[in-house]
Amino acid sequence: PDDFIAGQLKGIVGVVMRIDTMIAKRKLSQNRLPADRAGVIAALAESGRTEEAALMREREAAADRPGPEPSPRPRG
Repeated sequence: PDDFIAGQLKGIVGVVMRIDTMIAKRKLSQNRLPADRAGVIAALAESGRTEEAALMREREAAADRPGPEPSPRPRG
């Protein structure tokens, strides 16, 4: 109803902020089966998103190499 919308509009405010730093993460299908990841890589490459495909290929290669031991969890 119009009166409800009018009441809601009174509560809308604008906010302006300056962003100094942005930290982002990429989801690279790392929790998927290797065949699924290969399909994603192929689709990215075919669609022209070669940078993302290359990033996933690098991630695949890194996953095959042994990494450092994880840090112990803090107690408490």
